[in-house]
Amino acid sequence: KSAIVSDDYVRVLDSPTIKVTSGSSAGHGIRGKDYVRIGSGTVSVSTSAAMKKGIGSDDYVLIEGGTIDVTVSGGVAYDSDDAEYKGTAGIKADNYFAMTGGTVTIKNTGAGGKGVSAGSYDYDSTNHTLSDSYISGGTLNITTTGSESQDVSCKGIKIGWVTKSGSGDHATVTGYAGNLNISGGSVIINCTAAEGLEAKGNLTFDGGSTYVYSTGDDAINCQAEMDINDGYIYAYAT
Repeated sequence: KSAIVSDDYVRVLDSPTIKVTSGSSAGHGIRGKDYVRIGSGTVSVSTSAAMKKGIGSDDYVLIEGGTIDVTVSGGVAYDSDDAEYKGTAGIKADNYFAMTGGTVTIKNTGAGGKGVSAGSYDYDSTNHTLSDSYISGGTLNITTTGSESQDVSCKGIKIGWVTKSGSGDHATVTGYAGNLNISGGSVIINCTAAEGLEAKGNLTFDGGSTYVYSTGDDAINCQAEMDINDGYIYAYAT
């Protein structure tokens, strides 16, 4: 089971200190069905089970302040309910991820692991809309060191979904959604075997500082339009 879980929401206020450890046969670290919202305090989350998330929600995750450290080490496993393989994530939101302040540090060492993942196809098809993810303040530092497993890729930040017809280089995109706007704050991403920053919809830079390093794939990638209006962007790929 998950360490901290609510069928409604989980909200962190008034500067508590929270330490969560979820073992290799357990569930998620912190999970709020409606949302997870952290405004202050010190939150430390460690998960080691396959396909589980450090912090997750069926809707959105909003970071407004505080100091959050998430460590994830689990790998890929088969989800019999959805009949597909799934990986882990430091933060997973089925609708959108947002950050306006605070400091978030995520390290994911598992195969098929992601730092931040937001915007699922199932949420979009059920609710007929996918809200935009955004970062307007704070510091987000992500490191992933895992490799792809069972067609589940590792990424620093992955926003949205894409559907394709066919396979490989001959595949045709049939649909996509998931926009990300970065207007402030500092984003630092280091990936050793995967794309650093990926938006399946539009990716817009309106400010802030974004540093992305990838030694295995694209540093910054989007399916639709990429607009650079302001801010500092450093992308390095080998």
